[in-house]
Amino acid sequence: MSQYLHYPLSDGCRPDQGPSWHCGGLDAIRDDQGSEPLNARPTDPVASTPLWRDTAATHFDGESLAQELEADVAIVGGGFTGLSTAFHLAKAGKSVVVLEREAIASGASGRNAAGWIPGWPGPSPDDVLDKLGRDRGERLNRMLASAARDFPDFAISHALDPEFRASGVAMCALTRKLAKRLDTIAEQWHALGVPIDPVAPAELSAITGSDAFCAAMIYRNAGTLNPVNYSHGLARLASETGAQIFVRSEVARIEPDDGGWRVLCAKGSVRSSHAIMATGAYETGLVRALSTSQYKIPIMVFASKPAPEIAARLMPGGMPIGSNHPLRLFWLMADGADRLIGSTVLPSSDNLSLQDLVPRFERHLKAYYPEAALPEWETAWSGYLDVVPDRLPRIVELAPKLLAPIGYSGSGIIATFAIGRELGRALGNDDLDNCAVPIRAASRLWAPKLVPRIFRAMTSRI
Repeated sequence: MSQYLHYPLSDGCRPDQGPSWHCGGLDAIRDDQGSEPLNARPTDPVASTPLWRDTAATHFDGESLAQELEADVAIVGGGFTGLSTAFHLAKAGKSVVVLEREAIASGASGRNAAGWIPGWPGPSPDDVLDKLGRDRGERLNRMLASAARDFPDFAISHALDPEFRASGVAMCALTRKLAKRLDTIAEQWHALGVPIDPVAPAELSAITGSDAFCAAMIYRNAGTLNPVNYSHGLARLASETGAQIFVRSEVARIEPDDGGWRVLCAKGSVRSSHAIMATGAYETGLVRALSTSQYKIPIMVFASKPAPEIAARLMPGGMPIGSNHPLRLFWLMADGADRLIGSTVLPSSDNLSLQDLVPRFERHLKAYYPEAALPEWETAWSGYLDVVPDRLPRIVELAPKLLAPIGYSGSGIIATFAIGRELGRALGNDDLDNCAVPIRAASRLWAPKLVPRIFRAMTSRI
């Protein structure tokens, strides 16, 4: 197997003596055999090269920041959230500067498992009403439902990704209790105009290729994309709309400046009224409150060699398959070359080699397809999920006019489009008080490093 493994060698970030924060860098080594330990530190994922970067057909390359700029909004992070927000703000007439530490989509956006599915990753629409109240909850649910309906046309009309596919996704349940939950959530989203259809029991195995599931719903406004293509397309679109996007521009610190913010890189800076930390789980310690406002759950994504016959056997309905089990996370799709793509939480054991991880992942698949032949796995990569306890995305106000959208919890493609659009509307109209997305003061989560380890241990035993 060919595998490129990059190990974080820096000790990370440290607080400066003042109100701003400085960050260290990353170094890397290569291990073609995958025989060395994969975890550099106890809760780190394997920082590796995702398949999507190798297969991307589009490319966006900007310059590094080397000047002093002023803008209405400075955005730190060139992934889905930062780029969607930049486009919608520029469309609203605001001046925007995006600062990306490495290349576009080098963080979570370029490392995910490539499925876009409407809905919140945990709560039902009614759960959101109970949590936020009817007025705020309905606004938030309608925001996502509208984005779910608009997203396919947005991606296709702007030619963001040549691999974009609106195939639908079969979301499945393993137990009657989970089937009831799946049905309840589908019914509530359907009432909001999101097309979701139940799978008849007699057709279940013909859609999923498995007898392990007791129910399934087909999400019609759902499918797959190449995350790197999509990110590069978003960057191009935002740039054409007026946003300035800088890559290889690591932010060294961010500090208050005359009622706004000054964001400083090695060779330049941006003064802005508002600043948005669009780094998600890939925050680098610039603001301590962001580090402790989310749990960073490491996942592994595996890709096979092209295997069209096996893909047809495991997904006879021609669409990806997911599960609503809260711990036995499951996702399986095929890309345009009939490579199988699947993901799982990185096990709790540290210092695992690729040879250790593949059998664990195959055991995970065998729970759903006990008799099926499995493909030869060619590559794997890792990423972080940014998870919050209620699994409902929100915007954290780290300080006045310093915002951080977080909490996508593994279901971020449509949500980042929706939140970027809403931030563009709210900031574009100077109407942040009426933003549909909850804006909350930063609060320290309980045991932000321990909880991911506990979750990994629980999923490893299933």
